[in-house]
Amino acid sequence: MSPRLKDNLKFIGGLCAVGLTFIMVSALMIGDITERGKSKVDEGIPGAFPVVVRVEDKAQIVWGDDLNQYLKDHPNYSLLIPEHQTDKFQSKIKSNIRGAQSPPNFDKFSGLPWDASFTVQTIAPGKQAFKVYATWDDDWMNVGWYQATDKEIFPQYHTKYFGPGLAFTHLPFAAMITAALWVIVPRLIRRFRRKFATTP
Repeated sequence: MSPRLKDNLKFIGGLCAVGLTFIMVSALMIGDITERGKSKVDEGIPGAFPVVVRVEDKAQIVWGDDLNQYLKDHPNYSLLIPEHQTDKFQSKIKSNIRGAQSPPNFDKFSGLPWDASFTVQTIAPGKQAFKVYATWDDDWMNVGWYQATDKEIFPQYHTKYFGPGLAFTHLPFAAMITAALWVIVPRLIRRFRRKFATTP
């Protein structure tokens, strides 16, 4: 192998390593923003707050500003998901999103979410805790946390932010952290190598 080819391979390998580090740092920073960015719901349900409502064998996402009217129109509703049937109702939610329609429905004002999913945990007899992700646009992140009984909801936290905006707020910091790691870590490694090499 020629020296030039070796140098090229080293350069490509180093570039890939830096890129991988940047991706990992970015994922760690952005991946936790949903939890860190949530705010407590103190007064009323926010308009974009997503709620899972079950009516008999069907389930759908209802936005906070439509919730009261929807519940009045469907008095046989339930805010609970039967135990061991989470996957079943998760599939029903997924079947009722605009992004899954063929062709996709881009009407943001249709009342249906573009994408949606939820997790649920029974925390007491007749009471469950929900984390519901639902967005009207794939550029937006919108998550609601709440507890519910069969007929009553107790909102806890909500977060909503513009996803592409993270490129301006978080990626520059990720780039600086990556650069710092690749400057500091090699120096520390060389220092330890010299230290142990000179140790009798």
